[in-house]
Amino acid sequence: MTRQTEALSGLHHNRSILLRVIQKLDLEALDFLLFPETKSIGELLMHVAGFEYAMVFSLKAGQGQEIDFDLWEELKPGFSREAGFSGPSGFELDIYTQILAKMRARTVDLIEANPAGAVFDRDQFEISTLMSLLAKKDGAGRPEAYEKLGAGIGTSFVDDGVITQDGTVNLAELLQLHETYHRGQITFQTYLMSRLDRQPLAAP
Repeated sequence: MTRQTEALSGLHHNRSILLRVIQKLDLEALDFLLFPETKSIGELLMHVAGFEYAMVFSLKAGQGQEIDFDLWEELKPGFSREAGFSGPSGFELDIYTQILAKMRARTVDLIEANPAGAVFDRDQFEISTLMSLLAKKDGAGRPEAYEKLGAGIGTSFVDDGVITQDGTVNLAELLQLHETYHRGQITFQTYLMSRLDRQPLAAP
């Protein structure tokens, strides 16, 4: 088994579990807010893909490769709480699964083209460079939103604990950890919805 195949096997397995968890969610469930200021399940799904975008395209930014700005426009609703973007609403499940698949295809291409598979040097993840490029392209005149977003993503990147002692990062492991964390939130929200008759709780 090649390094690429091993890394992608884990990613595919992890994603298959997420898809099973969400397979029966309807529009109301996807848009439901447990608290007024929390993320809906739809936004959590967008956030999973958006974080993956940040990791993959921060690597590409560091290498001077082309950035897919159109894909970012689809994914930025996944960061409403972090950067003040408008969250997603009114999207059926197939829209989210298509966006997840579209982003995952970019990740697969990156890993397959990397001689070390999913392993990259920590310094190759140019998160601040990517955020600067996205801010310039956005045109919304809110560079501070991208500075805040970059800081949050950078913190998550470090806190997930996948940076090894020799300064390398396994991208596949990082994405699996992040996705598993938010899959837990989705599962919990689904559980509570079934017992709250989908009535949001008052803000704590």
